[in-house]
Amino acid sequence: MTRLFPGTLLVLPLLAGGAALCGAAAPSPATWVAPAGETLYQDLGAGITTVVLSDPYPDGGRVLWACGTNVVAKLDASTFDVIATLRRPEGGSDDSGRREGVIAAIDAGPPWDAAEKAAAAAPAPAAGPAPLLDADNRLIVSEERALVAYGDADPGARLSGIRAVQRFELAASLPGRFTGLTRAADGHLIGTTSAGLVVAVAPGFSRLTTVRLEHAPSGDDKDWFRGGPLVDDRGGVFVATAHHLHRVAWDGANLSTDTQAGAWSAKVDDGCAPGAPPVLPGGGPAGDRLVAVATDGRHAAIAAYWREALPAAKPGAAPSRLAVQQEIPFIAPPRGTQVRARSEGGVKTARLFSSPDGLLAYDGASGGLAGLLWDSAQRRFVPIFSSEARPGGGVVLSADGRSAYFLLTEEGRTELRSIDTKGTRPGLGVRRALGGIRFDPRGATPILDPAGRLVSGCLFGVMRVKVEP
Repeated sequence: MTRLFPGTLLVLPLLAGGAALCGAAAPSPATWVAPAGETLYQDLGAGITTVVLSDPYPDGGRVLWACGTNVVAKLDASTFDVIATLRRPEGGSDDSGRREGVIAAIDAGPPWDAAEKAAAAAPAPAAGPAPLLDADNRLIVSEERALVAYGDADPGARLSGIRAVQRFELAASLPGRFTGLTRAADGHLIGTTSAGLVVAVAPGFSRLTTVRLEHAPSGDDKDWFRGGPLVDDRGGVFVATAHHLHRVAWDGANLSTDTQAGAWSAKVDDGCAPGAPPVLPGGGPAGDRLVAVATDGRHAAIAAYWREALPAAKPGAAPSRLAVQQEIPFIAPPRGTQVRARSEGGVKTARLFSSPDGLLAYDGASGGLAGLLWDSAQRRFVPIFSSEARPGGGVVLSADGRSAYFLLTEEGRTELRSIDTKGTRPGLGVRRALGGIRFDPRGATPILDPAGRLVSGCLFGVMRVKVEP
């Protein structure tokens, strides 16, 4: 393990903070450079975009599972030491010496081409579902038409090695390959395929049920589903496709597209943004139950729909599944300013993240992160703040929902960012330098561990960052 302690930086006000957007224009709150906290790094190879945290083992400890292009790894969640690694089938050979040489060469080169060199040295993993943990603490990894369960070599032993425990293959009669995967509260794995199927796999791979969606492609279309499925607490499985948002009904045993079971399909104007799965916004004081998706029009926008029963319509209007569709407000660069790429190897389209009282919205094309509050009375999202921050991957909220954390890399330099999402000055942020291209998240989704530290995949491994100074 590499233990890095970047130098302490002077505290200086910057102009990169987000301006409050409610009412009259307000000065942008300052963004401060904070002293660096401890950063740990483990070299594991390329392609780690998801790290997942296990449930507690009998000894009370937990492990972090990571899956890259070539290896599956298990790390001690407390110490961040590597417990075990297992080479994946057909994983190419690589070594840490080559990877360190690549990092050194990119850091020593011109900063403007660091992103291009990083992409060439560590290509993004093949499209497909992100790895996840099943109900038995096993890491589920998709391989085209199969799901592979990786578990402890000695079942239940946290410090044991790794082995491929079980494999599930789609039947030959079922077309397509896995494009999305999530876990329902009852332990079932809910997935989508490139042929327009939604599937439910029982714990232990003991049973499979499927349903084919309306408007499904006639052949194999890996991009028809826009991100993975989303399961709520009332048997709703929500999936975004090229031009529709669907609710598939799930009763714990079977999937259904029957409207009598609560299923529905709604057309999305402008279509759904590629790679942007639906999210459940915070409902605000009225507890409105919404599902929202980013649209794919000329301007980044949100389309939000009522999940179940429709509220009373205004006089003279027909009830509508659509609750609201509105553009996402972002800070625009000054007129005449040349707009450069806003993300290096990260999200390139609009993406939504759920927050307790609404949404966080990110537009990877023009750059910007906005905080939105759901207003039940107006039935619209009210902007709280907008910032020019440009996440290089996912955004993770603190346990109380008051801080949003993410990583970004610009011209070869990587920073940890946090933005206050509530309080008297929402949008106020902290930025902390981590180092060079080694820490580039490359589109990875970060998590917070039990101690509140940010854990994420990066260029050639995984890192853990203390979020507080």
